[in-house]
Amino acid sequence: MKIVGIFLAAGSSRRMGVDKLSLPFQTSTIGNTSLSHALLSQLHTIIVVHRPNDHLFWMNERDKRVRLVSCIRAEKGQAYSLKCGVQEAIHQQADAVVVLLADQPFVTPAMINHLMFTYSKQPFLSFIAPRFQGMMAPPILFTASMFSLLLSLEGDTGAKKILKDRRDGLFLFYKEKKWLYDIDTKEAYEHVLGERSK
Repeated sequence: MKIVGIFLAAGSSRRMGVDKLSLPFQTSTIGNTSLSHALLSQLHTIIVVHRPNDHLFWMNERDKRVRLVSCIRAEKGQAYSLKCGVQEAIHQQADAVVVLLADQPFVTPAMINHLMFTYSKQPFLSFIAPRFQGMMAPPILFTASMFSLLLSLEGDTGAKKILKDRRDGLFLFYKEKKWLYDIDTKEAYEHVLGERSK
């Protein structure tokens, strides 16, 4: 069973005002910390979807499991970045993908592995997604049966839209919001830094 990660790193950081993936975090950057956690998981490969003009200065990891994909239409919205990743996953003949956000440095290898383990035990599921207080957030596992739907998304729409009313997947409930926290504004970044300094 081949499960690959789609690591979405092609955002414009509009809400942050600066390149958020290059901001210092722990001993590295936000983007590199998120990627290093993905690399510590059991994912077969990690497809890093980035903008054509991104020099990837935020990324220190150089691993044979990383596949870089430059998404020409990334500026049109997250759906296009996701589609670039899915197309590469199809090329790799993946049985499933785990969609990851580059600005979620608190997602742990254990969380990713838990999604994969759950799928291995229940391969009839179409998706497996975390939830916190009723809200869904990445990382989300999608099986190959969902690839065509992911490729049909348009604009700045994420994968969550197609899961809204589906009953053929599984939701995993998390008690800690921090695990699913994405750092996409200055306020969010300052909050995280403040929490870590306590």
